[in-house]
Amino acid sequence: MITEAYSKVPSKDSFKVVIGGGSITRLTLANMLQLHDIDFVVLEAYPDIAPQVGASIGLLPHGNRIFDQLGLFQKTVDLCPPLESFYLRDDSGDVIREFRGMNHSMNERHGYPITFLGRQMVLQILYDNIKDKKKILTKKHVQKVEISNNSVLVQTSDGSFFAGDILVAADGIHSTVREEMWRIANEQSPGWIPPTEHSGGF
Repeated sequence: MITEAYSKVPSKDSFKVVIGGGSITRLTLANMLQLHDIDFVVLEAYPDIAPQVGASIGLLPHGNRIFDQLGLFQKTVDLCPPLESFYLRDDSGDVIREFRGMNHSMNERHGYPITFLGRQMVLQILYDNIKDKKKILTKKHVQKVEISNNSVLVQTSDGSFFAGDILVAADGIHSTVREEMWRIANEQSPGWIPPTEHSGGF
């Protein structure tokens, strides 16, 4: 049982964050924690940390500002030029309106441009910046979560256990972590999370 694994977990001398999944958001968090010398481990279900899944994404000025704070902005610009023109098209693909000078406008208003690049490329940039690659684990699908007064213990589908002070996850519409949150909340405070939340689009 997962609760029995608590006795096997060594005592922690510092704060540790367990991150469920290796998405752009969670790898960005890992980079932030690294910047502030906070211990962490990333548990990614895929066998590859940067799989060819999803299309391109746009990094808006505030996103590029965060990447700049992490020292990654120039790397994204080197892979793709900032957006210069923006087109609105109708359902047949014909241009309705064109907005030119987007790069200058965004930099003037926000200090950073809009960039578009492949999701896989962004994941790779974030992963490459992690100094200790042993903190990024693949084939680790979160299966069960247990909490105590001051810690959390995560079990993955391969039977591994990972202890930390907090679990952070944003693992999509079929979220195992969310299911575990509902389960734990119902055990500790029945009815605290209303049943309607289960059908609220998540």
